Amino acid sequence: MVGFAGVVPLVAVLSEGGEAVSKTSRDGGDESTEASCTEAPETLRERYARGKLTHEEFERKLEALMETESPERAERRVEREREGARRRPPPRSTARMPPGLSPRIPSTTATSGSPEPWTITSGSASHMPAGRPGARINSAPSGDGGAGLMCSGVVPAAVTRVVADGIHLLEVGWPEPIGANAYLIDDGEVTLVDAGLPVGRRSLAAELSAAGHGVGDLDRVLVTHYDLDHVGGLRGLDADVPVHVGAADARLVDGTWAPPPAHPKGAFHRLLRRLFPLSGDVRPVTDGDRVGGFRAVHAPGHNPGHTVFLHDDLGAALLGDLVRERDGRFRPPPWVDSYDLDRLAESVDRVAGESFEHACVGHGRPVSPDGGDRLRRLAAEL
Repeated sequence: MVGFAGVVPLVAVLSEGGEAVSKTSRDGGDESTEASCTEAPETLRERYARGKLTHEEFERKLEALMETESPERAERRVEREREGARRRPPPRSTARMPPGLSPRIPSTTATSGSPEPWTITSGSASHMPAGRPGARINSAPSGDGGAGLMCSGVVPAAVTRVVADGIHLLEVGWPEPIGANAYLIDDGEVTLVDAGLPVGRRSLAAELSAAGHGVGDLDRVLVTHYDLDHVGGLRGLDADVPVHVGAADARLVDGTWAPPPAHPKGAFHRLLRRLFPLSGDVRPVTDGDRVGGFRAVHAPGHNPGHTVFLHDDLGAALLGDLVRERDGRFRPPPWVDSYDLDRLAESVDRVAGESFEHACVGHGRPVSPDGGDRLRRLAAEL
């Protein structure tokens, strides 16, 4: 979650700063800057291949590059990259590339030392290969060579990640520790799970479109818990669908439960619910409730109403902030970000007893297909 002490300045930055930075980039940039942006990823890959950059340094520098380009320049550059990709032969080797990184598609591993277990797809939904547990591709379809992933903070709209059949990661979160993932589940009905910050790194509507759906296709929204980086994106979504949230968090939002002001997160939530109330058709859920193909599992600790949503048919667990993923391992959220660490440990143990393959976390990368095993390892350590 976004730290409680930073909510007011963060909201100001998100609402005003993004537009200003984008305007500065459009008005003040020049072609030399644009050219250097295009060439920089190639330079980074070469330095990595020569052993002059560690994998962590490569990923960090690549993330920094992705903040430097306006949408207009990104579009022009992608067109140039597409033309160049048609003319030049593919690279002969991927030796010494980061795990899961093809010569033209950067990625972040979900498990240490192994390729990322979800599929990168690019282009329209009609080009999207069927997802499956463990599926991945190492070249981009539709001829753009993944160019839109390379340098720009604005990735082309039709880019999505398929965790498994019917499970899409929507990358709306800014780099950690700011922002959280959202997910789209398509099991015949279309469900959005969490919604990211009010202003995401990528547009939530565009990410939905990349997964082959519009806002009007949604049947419901599931909220794992009430925090700014999980509910903020709902404000701009304009979706006329029910929003399901854990009963205790629903009471937090509507004011019938007052969080303790002496607790740092309690003070944060007292302010947040004034700035970002949940509106519309809010439906509290309790442990064991069925919502479409999902089963609600009350998992308090991080929040009083924190709820994990299990989809037994898909083998998926939408974990929210029950745990965070880093370097392929799960860790509990920090104490300052949780109401009750003892209850959190009990919740981890309880959810670890469930059967699932695909662990969809709010922070970090989804772990698939051994997500359940990873959570059980953490439960044994707590």
